Amino acid sequence: MFKDLFSKTSLNLLDMYLSQKGIQSRDEEGWIQAVKEATRASRSEAWMKRKVDHLKTALIQNPVTHVPFGLETALRSLLVVVPEFQLQLTKLEKTILELFEMILRKYSYWRLYLV
Repeated sequence: MFKDLFSKTSLNLLDMYLSQKGIQSRDEEGWIQAVKEATRASRSEAWMKRKVDHLKTALIQNPVTHVPFGLETALRSLLVVVPEFQLQLTKLEKTILELFEMILRKYSYWRLYLV
């Protein structure tokens, strides 16, 4: 349904509608609004309609009618932890890039100095 299971859209939708009641209480317009809120970005109506169609198909094919309390609790915990890990990873990638650029500058300086 979503290319990235950990995208903001998929995580936001899971958070919004983790309970069975939350899932079943939506009509098509409600689902389109939910996807629009979950993306928090500008997407075309056609894109949202495709996602809603995929969601509806998945709901029809899903044999699970009740999410056990333990699983719901674990999923809600992951919904808190995953975005924090993503933020830490972004900061780490930025630090690595800055260090790499610093090493390249120093290498370039010494290379010019020694030649």
